[in-house]
Amino acid sequence: MTVTWDLLLPTLPHRHGQLCALLAEIDRQWQPGLGMLLYRDNLQRPGNASYGKWQDLQEMSRADYTSFIGDDDFIAPDYVAKVMAALERGPDYVGYKIRYTHNGRQMMPVEHRLSHGDWWNTPEMLYRDIGIHNPIKRELALLATWATDHQSADVTWARDLRNTGRVKDDVWIPEELYYYQESAGQGTLASWSLGGGGPPQPMPAEEILPGPEYPWLTIRDEALG
Repeated sequence: MTVTWDLLLPTLPHRHGQLCALLAEIDRQWQPGLGMLLYRDNLQRPGNASYGKWQDLQEMSRADYTSFIGDDDFIAPDYVAKVMAALERGPDYVGYKIRYTHNGRQMMPVEHRLSHGDWWNTPEMLYRDIGIHNPIKRELALLATWATDHQSADVTWARDLRNTGRVKDDVWIPEELYYYQESAGQGTLASWSLGGGGPPQPMPAEEILPGPEYPWLTIRDEALG
């Protein structure tokens, strides 16, 4: 039986071009068992935070594995093939290297691997165990919930999941498969609000643009459910 894996992606209209490029690359690499749940938000409703959407998408999925992907990030040419091969082995988690750039400039290497046991840094490397951009068994991912009121919600989610002691084994792929592309002025909540030294301020509402359709893509606009 084919293992199933959902990519979970909240997106905003001002990243429409980047999203379309990412979807085209995923379609080029697509294999049976891979799906995507895409949530498009025009920010018309107050109080939206990306983490609430991540929780909703996680609960909506029915796949064996899930992972989050950014609409402004990208993937290696063999990302899908390498991950699907790893998932066929039935691990709790798939670890790999992440290429981290800031404004297009190469930053420190990043490794996501359970044996690191936590999140920690050296001057040469960022070490992470559980991260949102790595496939994990959905039943395990749901053991922790997303906080929506602070910018380190991804760290908190990883910590709470780590503390369950239930994520025990991974398949390690020693290659850069995910390209995390950070831009100036974009913190953790930048996709959904603009900072300025105080509480995040809502970004202006934007029109949701029609996008490409693929048989593996499920789209939800504004209200999930």
